[in-house]
Amino acid sequence: MNYKFIKLSNLPKEIKNRNIKILIITSKFHKNKKYLLGIINEFKKTKIVNCYGNASAGAPIKDINYILKKFHKPDLIIGIGGGSVMDIAKACSCLFNKTNKTKIENVDIKKKIRTILVPTILGSGAENSRGAILKYKNDKKIAIRHDLIKADYVYVDLNLTKSAKNKIKCEALYDCLSHAVETYISNFSNKIVKKRSLNAIRFLMNVKSVSFFKSKINLKKLALCSIFMGQNLSESTTCLPHRIQYSLSEFSNTTHAQGIIALHKGWLLCSINSISFKKLSKDLNIENIKFYQKIIDLRKRLKINYSLGNFKIKKKHFRKISSKTNGKLEADPIYVNKKTIFKILEKSL
Repeated sequence: MNYKFIKLSNLPKEIKNRNIKILIITSKFHKNKKYLLGIINEFKKTKIVNCYGNASAGAPIKDINYILKKFHKPDLIIGIGGGSVMDIAKACSCLFNKTNKTKIENVDIKKKIRTILVPTILGSGAENSRGAILKYKNDKKIAIRHDLIKADYVYVDLNLTKSAKNKIKCEALYDCLSHAVETYISNFSNKIVKKRSLNAIRFLMNVKSVSFFKSKINLKKLALCSIFMGQNLSESTTCLPHRIQYSLSEFSNTTHAQGIIALHKGWLLCSINSISFKKLSKDLNIENIKFYQKIIDLRKRLKINYSLGNFKIKKKHFRKISSKTNGKLEADPIYVNKKTIFKILEKSL
């Protein structure tokens, strides 16, 4: 994967091939903006360009099916937007010409279309991960993972990342922190992953307020943290909060980041005295209790100290959420059985 900091208006200059077919995927928020219309007009001078501008939150599979039916197979896909847009773009890069009779999660991925991602929100790591989290009509989430799903290029326009609301930027920042903590603690972690995680945690824990996002230096560092945490997701894996969040989404209309933030409240309390959490704290030169409190303080400073109760999740939902939670549960050092999940949910209320 190659990444570069550029102005979006300069993106057409980066793609020198002439007469190629380009498919741009973005959301309603961006599709009629001057910056997007400008690069589309510039591309059209030498290339064939189509644009899908209705990518929805949660990366619905219906959006992917529409794209695969509506557009001919392009030579290049460009995804411009947040995590959902990027996951849709990554999935489409591997699914053109695939039969509708096969469920997306069962498709045998062998080839891909060259893909460029331009993240407009920094923190999710979606721009550099080997997975795409998608959603069915019933809000059930599935993940497709493969090395070919990774984007070929990532271009970051720091001015473009300022367009999101502060709340969304704060939530994405915490998502980045969650990746750093979880990929460090994961049973599938390694020395390189841990080193990246420690660097990201040290940087993110020093965020004082939303004024953080006014500094281009801060945004550039956050972009790099996001990219490196995306790499961590590829080499290690996340822990129980991410596994639970996929099933949680069926019971609450939360974004991915909001679900993770709410679940971290209980997961941190359950993990605080574990060997892995204490090892992470030691590597950060801080006691585990103080490290936990610093995370809580950060959540409060950014006004995102959510609990499950904020999203209308109640104890009566826990049994179903626990039963639907699957994946690499053994990646989490504190996982014993489904009772562990139930305990995390209780402490996240």
